[in-house]
Amino acid sequence: MLWELLFAAVIGAAIFLVLVPLLRAPVAWVRGDGDAARTLLRQEKNRILRALKDLEVERETGALAEAEHARVHAMLVVEAAEVNRRLDALDGGARAGAAGSGAMGGAADER
Repeated sequence: MLWELLFAAVIGAAIFLVLVPLLRAPVAWVRGDGDAARTLLRQEKNRILRALKDLEVERETGALAEAEHARVHAMLVVEAAEVNRRLDALDGGARAGAAGSGAMGGAADER
């Protein structure tokens, strides 16, 4: 029983190590679009969401041990939070510039 679990964990880790570089493929720069940074961040967010979904499938099928799942899940959540923070900063900058000194300018950014 222990060997079977160890074997499943090793196979799951191997599958994950093969998939990670594919999921982290570089995204192409968007040319002629004034929102290139925003577009790239949205693509990165979608990549992270796909990776989280794939991770759940691997855990549910038993291809990935719980400990490995927890470690990778935590890493992806941290990445997602950073991408969201950067998107909020871009969107907040755009909102602040559009709102000017209006009454709603600061209230929209508070959470």
